Order: sequence, then structure tokens, then C-alpha cells
Amino acid sequence: MLWCYVDTNKVGECFNSNFVVINPEITSHISNFSLSLLAYLAIGSSWLTFGVKLRSIAVLGVFMIVANFICETLMGFINTVDIVDAMYGTVGIILVFIYLYCLNRNGLILINLDDQ
Repeated sequence: MLWCYVDTNKVGECFNSNFVVINPEITSHISNFSLSLLAYLAIGSSWLTFGVKLRSIAVLGVFMIVANFICETLMGFINTVDIVDAMYGTVGIILVFIYLYCLNRNGLILINLDDQ
């Protein structure tokens, strides 16, 4: 590979076409994945911190998934219709729910201020 940088006549040979591309469209859908993930993570984490039950956070996640599918399929006038984009958003929300479930089960410690 070092000769690719030295010999400019062989630049085309530097790019190997044998790489396996799992999904060539991932860069176009990663925005919905990350926006859904970040929104649900921010709201869900703050709700857990304030003591909201995990059931309510799960309902929020389902609402966000349904809203994502509605926005990606039925609202073509404000968004390009793209069902794959909605699936990427759903995966982001599911990953955050798994994280929030584990956090709720193992990571939150109740602090009693009455003992001080």
C-alpha cells in the first residue's frame, strides 16, 4: 500500500474493490438513526433521573417510533418518503431503550438525604 502514496500513476490501483460493503446507503440514513438515538437518550435519561417509571419511558419510545414511521411514510410534503430511514430511527430507539433498561436495573442508586 505504500507505493500508492509514492507512485501517482498507480492511484487507481490503491482502491481495492474487494472490500465488503454491508450497506452502501448507511451514510444517508445515519442522521435519522443518530437524531432518534440522541433525542430518546436525552429525554429518557433525564426522565430516569427525575424518577419517571421505565414503563412511561417505554411508552415514549413507542410513540417516537410511531411518529417516525408516520413522518417517513405519510408526510411526503415535508420529508422524503423513505421507510429505511424510519427503520434506522427505530434501531436507534431500541438501542437506547436497552441501555435505559440496564441503567434503570443496575446503574441508578437511591440517595437518602435523611441520613445526614
